[in-house]
Amino acid sequence: CKNMQLNTVAAIGSTNAYISQTVESTVGKLGIMSYAYGLHLAHNGYTAALSASQIIDEILALQKEDGGWAISGSVSDVDVTAMVLQALAPYQNAKEVGDAIDRALSLLSKRQTAQGGFVSYGVENPESAAQVIIALCALGIDPCTDARFIKNDYSPMDSMESFALEGGGYAH
Repeated sequence: CKNMQLNTVAAIGSTNAYISQTVESTVGKLGIMSYAYGLHLAHNGYTAALSASQIIDEILALQKEDGGWAISGSVSDVDVTAMVLQALAPYQNAKEVGDAIDRALSLLSKRQTAQGGFVSYGVENPESAAQVIIALCALGIDPCTDARFIKNDYSPMDSMESFALEGGGYAH
């Protein structure tokens, strides 16, 4: 978690030497999520040991047979797949990236529940729906109207709202 926070601070323009060194030493060193965060950084002008093109190559090489990505194992995770799609979104017009995105979108559509939501680690939850919504929006896909993401008239937004608490916020 500390490395994600450091990546976030670096992405918003911090010039702190400790943060820069830590980010430099972790991009690509901590698995798929460090590549995803590293790609965000590269896209936003941060110079790391790996170029955006190198990071994309690594991300594409880590795509699972089912079309998504996971922290470990051979079965993709909805949250990880959605976060990787967010990172790849600015590069979606490149053929290889577009093809990988299409496979991941197909996986997410198949994994969507009848109530419009998504399951991660065995539980349907608002965090997974939120990650997919962000990914779809980053890709220019309307999560409320795209037919691939409407199940039984429920969209990911409907799923999110089912977790809303009275007075604001959401419950897992």
